[in-house]
Amino acid sequence: MKKLLTIAVAILVLAPTLIGCRKWNDVWGAASSGETGSLQWKLHKKTGVLAINGNGEMPDYSWAPFMGSPWRASNDKIKKIIIGEGVTTIGNFAFSNCTNLTGVTIPASMSEIGMRNCPTLTSITVLATVPPTISTDFDFQVEDDILYVPVGYVEAYKTHETWSAAFADIVEIR
Repeated sequence: MKKLLTIAVAILVLAPTLIGCRKWNDVWGAASSGETGSLQWKLHKKTGVLAINGNGEMPDYSWAPFMGSPWRASNDKIKKIIIGEGVTTIGNFAFSNCTNLTGVTIPASMSEIGMRNCPTLTSITVLATVPPTISTDFDFQVEDDILYVPVGYVEAYKTHETWSAAFADIVEIR
């Protein structure tokens, strides 16, 4: 009888939450904006654009789904990422498992990139005239990926050991 009562109470407590939710992300409170370290982020759900702004470093995250970035519950909605001027690093696993991500724009202020596991990414635009350091774990599916860089700086990226190894196609932003 005690076990039955416990189950009944659990159902009564959880039912309003579960009935009002369209999917599990809503149960866990999939936020569309927030803070991470000294940075602010906002996901525009209609366009799939994740904007990250502020000054300073983005923290490293874990590959584990429950310990990842603060936007991890919406990873499947992110199509493009725009990182604002003032952000200096991209943390490891920041965009891991963003299954629809096709493009990232990186500001001139960027000094280090630690991105991993972005299988659908096809282009990166880097506005930095000095090629940022890339984590040794940098792993894109880069056979057909394009790296866009500022006018006059293609050679700097082509002669940079890590960038030239990661991208066969490095072109100027037009």
